[in-house]
Amino acid sequence: MGINSSAKDRDRAEARRASAEARENLQAMLAFCRERSLGETDLDPLVDDAVQDLNSTELNRCLSEADQEVAILSGEVSASAINNSGSEGQLRFLLGAYTPAEIQARLVSS
Repeated sequence: MGINSSAKDRDRAEARRASAEARENLQAMLAFCRERSLGETDLDPLVDDAVQDLNSTELNRCLSEADQEVAILSGEVSASAINNSGSEGQLRFLLGAYTPAEIQARLVSS
């Protein structure tokens, strides 16, 4: 029982660390955007690109053109919902797809 308890404790500690890191990254990205007066509309294209990148695997698995159209529409609906969730929601999503440095580089170059 001690081994399972120890493994669970390690898993919980790792989850807390990852959660704290995610919060720190989100706060840093929100500050980055505020400092540069970047808002939701500036993040929209990055969200669209990230959804498209993530959706490309699904598209490659489609057997028919009709299935591809459904996958494309699904991606567009997802991107729209994320873009309508505000800057914080957009950044949460983007931080799941890219590193903070990648997001910053994409924002600066756009």
